[in-house]
Amino acid sequence: MKNQTVYALVFACAIIVAGCGNQTQNSNTVVDTVKKDTVVAQKMLEYPIPTPFEITNRLNEAGAGYIFSISNALENADKYETRKQKAMNLGVYGADLSYASTYNRIEETKKYVKVTQQLSDQLGIPSAMDAAAVARIEANISNKDSLYTIISNSFYVSFDYLNRNQQGITSFYILVGGWIEGIYLSSQLAATAKDKTKVIEGIASQKIVLDKIIALSLPYKDDAEVSPLLAELNKVKAIYDKSDGKTLVDADFKIFQKLIESIRTSTVK
Repeated sequence: MKNQTVYALVFACAIIVAGCGNQTQNSNTVVDTVKKDTVVAQKMLEYPIPTPFEITNRLNEAGAGYIFSISNALENADKYETRKQKAMNLGVYGADLSYASTYNRIEETKKYVKVTQQLSDQLGIPSAMDAAAVARIEANISNKDSLYTIISNSFYVSFDYLNRNQQGITSFYILVGGWIEGIYLSSQLAATAKDKTKVIEGIASQKIVLDKIIALSLPYKDDAEVSPLLAELNKVKAIYDKSDGKTLVDADFKIFQKLIESIRTSTVK
């Protein structure tokens, strides 16, 4: 799967709940519509970093189990008040949603759909998909490649909307929240994976992604809310810079894990 827009999993999946149980299209219609949507999506703004779906799929491939309790608690969604809190945790819940969908956990996926829908509505982000797209997601819930394509197309729509409506800082918060949660899940599951080495290699490969995220923060670096977040991301970068981008030695990984957990805790609290 090639790298696609990041933000989007958060927004797209917020619509799934509206279409639960609506499986009206046959497989040929699904495939044809996916191809058509892909063409439309590629005309929109692109964001060249991996989605949380790709990060959590690595966990699945490495034999890490699904642990619902390490995701952000569903009830936390009611306590976020500021736009930054809502946006970052929309990103967090989007990663949790991709984690559940990657493992084909349908009930958990539906629960995270509801909280992402809640935060999306509060942020004024419109639905990126119509009823037909929702039906395609439901029909392809067990087909990761098709699901990835359908959801990724909605990524373009949401990302395009935010950036065309001068909401770049909101999309930045969502991006950071999703990335932090994806890395947090990975670092927490490294110990339980059948192939710990593969998980850590996946985390190490995110070095280049963090560099891009930090570069994207530059227009907002003097913002009072962005500045402390950027300082924390630069601490993570310092650990990454000691590595070769292929793996992290045990001592560095332990420091990395604690730092990511600290940032994540301050994000979801």
